[in-house]
Amino acid sequence: MSNLTEKKPRTKTGHLRYLANANDNIGGYLKCDGSILLQNSYPNLYNVIGIIQDGFSWTTVTSGTTDSIYALTYGNGLYVFGDYSGNGASSTNAINWSTLIAFDALNIFSLTYGNGIYVCGCAYGYLGTSTNAINWTTQTALYSGTNQTIQSLTYGNGLYVFFGLAGYIGTSTNAINWTSQTSGTANIQASTYGNGIYVYGGLGGFLLTSTNAMNWNTQTSGTASNIYSLTYGNGLYVYGGYSGSLGTSTNAINWTTQSSGTTQHIWALTYGNGIYVYGGGTGVIGSSTNAINWTTQSSGTTSIYSLTFGNGVYVYGRVGGGLGTFSPYSYNISTSFKLPTTTQLYSNISSQTFIKY
Repeated sequence: MSNLTEKKPRTKTGHLRYLANANDNIGGYLKCDGSILLQNSYPNLYNVIGIIQDGFSWTTVTSGTTDSIYALTYGNGLYVFGDYSGNGASSTNAINWSTLIAFDALNIFSLTYGNGIYVCGCAYGYLGTSTNAINWTTQTALYSGTNQTIQSLTYGNGLYVFFGLAGYIGTSTNAINWTSQTSGTANIQASTYGNGIYVYGGLGGFLLTSTNAMNWNTQTSGTASNIYSLTYGNGLYVYGGYSGSLGTSTNAINWTTQSSGTTQHIWALTYGNGIYVYGGGTGVIGSSTNAINWTTQSSGTTSIYSLTFGNGVYVYGRVGGGLGTFSPYSYNISTSFKLPTTTQLYSNISSQTFIKY
């Protein structure tokens, strides 16, 4: 909140004043009491204050499974998870979940949604598809019967893309008929799509990019640590990995390493509502509005393996079948903002602070 200062002219938005009586009012000023205001009601003040993170709000929900939840996605009004036993469930509110359904007979490690189709990736190269997250069809796998776990799935620009643990890639326009692509790498762990670019990463910090998911270019990630997760949002690609390694890029080519605030492995990343969120070992969760400055907090659970965002709700899946919903903000940051409190501004002042709007 460096833009707020009592030294500014009293006519300038963001100027601070103090009164001993908290019940007093000053014309043109608002009391710094943590109130939530609409951005369009006080646009100048919002531009000065910005978004203030006011802590994490956690809700643990019942998933119906005791198997680790490695995959989550959101699409068409449904949150969907898949677990290590090949089962899954769906929910319209991320709180009340459907009865557990067999998506596939094998472990589910990845999920995505696109163009009306949910797709799950499983062990031994198997894939499943559904239009409603209830009735699932096993599709012909390119690498079935081999140890080609489909570790990651993404969708973008009309194309479904899967990534096998040992380096295999498959693409499809309908999630039924798949074409094998050459990756030139092994141990692919994560993928994402954004702004016309597919990105995948894996062990040893490798990152590759493509505009068509067929021809891939190696990029310098800035880390030799394993990359376990990728996401894209608001013009920024973000990876997370071993021992808290984290990097950002605006073009998926030039990467900058950032301090994540944790030494735990970052197993999952997502973006939504202006916030980047990661989840990792020992249940750590980090959030950031710019993917540079991160706020971390323990979720009070065990390792978080999957994350998704949809309809204003962040959802995590963890070891042992746990599910949780959370938000780092108690208000909608796309339409509202929050006034600071006097104690947030000054720890040693007894007067009430007011701010010019």
